[in-house]
Amino acid sequence: MQADKKKALFFFLGFLFLGALFLVIFRSAAVLLLGDPSIYIFDGLLVHRGLAPYRDFFLAHPPLRVWIASLLFKLGGTPDSFSWVSLISYILATGAVGWVVLRLKGLWWALLTVFLYLFSTVGIRFCTAYVGTNMAQLFLAIALLTLFEDLAITSGILSAVAILQGLYAIPAVVGLLLLARAGSRLRRYLLGLAVVIPLFAGAWAFYGMPFIRQVFLYHLQKVAVVSGYHWATLLRFVFGDILLIIAPIGVLLPAVKERRLTMPFYFTVAALGTLAIIVLYKDLNDYYFGIVLPLLVPAAVLGAAELAKWLPDATWLRVTGLVISAVILVITYLPHLFYTMDIVRTHTMALEERQALLKVARRAIGPDAYVAGDSAIAPFLALNLGLNIPDNLVDTNNKRLKTNQDLKTRLIHMLNTNHLFTLVVVPDHGIMLDRDIRALVMQKFVPLFRFVGKAMHYDIYFYKKKKMSGLSR
Repeated sequence: MQADKKKALFFFLGFLFLGALFLVIFRSAAVLLLGDPSIYIFDGLLVHRGLAPYRDFFLAHPPLRVWIASLLFKLGGTPDSFSWVSLISYILATGAVGWVVLRLKGLWWALLTVFLYLFSTVGIRFCTAYVGTNMAQLFLAIALLTLFEDLAITSGILSAVAILQGLYAIPAVVGLLLLARAGSRLRRYLLGLAVVIPLFAGAWAFYGMPFIRQVFLYHLQKVAVVSGYHWATLLRFVFGDILLIIAPIGVLLPAVKERRLTMPFYFTVAALGTLAIIVLYKDLNDYYFGIVLPLLVPAAVLGAAELAKWLPDATWLRVTGLVISAVILVITYLPHLFYTMDIVRTHTMALEERQALLKVARRAIGPDAYVAGDSAIAPFLALNLGLNIPDNLVDTNNKRLKTNQDLKTRLIHMLNTNHLFTLVVVPDHGIMLDRDIRALVMQKFVPLFRFVGKAMHYDIYFYKKKKMSGLSR
């Protein structure tokens, strides 16, 4: 018992060191930039103002993320504070998963888990993005921890909460189901997971059929807009985190040779099975792969631990094997460290551009109280400049417009109204990919300013409606 307490203490200190190091590295990146996070943060602001998702504005996900955003606004949060919520959630998730490996394999393997998780490519890329996956990872990681602490009902409840954060958590929950069965905890886990039924039934009862249409039917109908995007997204993940995908195979050696199925084997099946389900998605986003990390990283470490058992007994051979393993780790993870520096550098440049963009936006928008257009830009400007979005058309992602005709009709109606507002668009992106909307913009609006974003990778155009008789402010 004393040894276990000492291991736990050293793990806690090691986790604090790695977590603090990661926090220091990414503190300058914990700011709100252009992109999807602004959509969900602005949605949370609308909930804070008393509006209801699904009825008053489009939301393609379960409501937990906007409830949390609304709560943060009630507590005095700023748009940038959401990046800190995502970053801290991500770091805490690595600690929860590391604790599981500590229980299964020991201290050094647990610290290796935290390191590999923290500096995974997909984790680095989205660690500060408020897109829902980081908090879902935290719920799933704690669900994994409580499952191995023999708190299966609690684990099931946390898994249900992860699904309420995003339906993309379902594949990882399937993986947890397999681990629960392997540990003879399936019945209690299912009992806790059943909480998801009243949660979603309650949301349906409160929000009505728009909840079903936007959360479930939308995803069933959703189309992949860009040809080849699916496989390009998959290959980015595979080549970015190749070690995490290959290492779990190490558990197959004892499974095949000794004909026994161990917990590391079930971890590998759960992780790779989760990954396989995600790959089958009709429309794939890079940040979806973050959901598999709470299972994939410990599976990789457990696979490496199983391979280490097969090293020869001779000291020089074991040392040689360990040196080769260390070299492989350095070679595969060195690009991750360079990628980390590149992400931080890009965020620093983007932060400088953000100030310039907001300055241009203030001049372009002037006294108008509304900004509309591309969902990567308009919510960001609205949050930072204290503006509103006409008809609460926050999420105008082109995938939404292709699938949801009602949303497109509302957007066209808004563009045709006689109210002056500032329209922000990016050529060949977002709403400008829709032929009808692009033609309408070219017909009824005139360009005012163009902002060239190098670090943020957007050329942003500010438009005003052409002056016509009867126009009113």
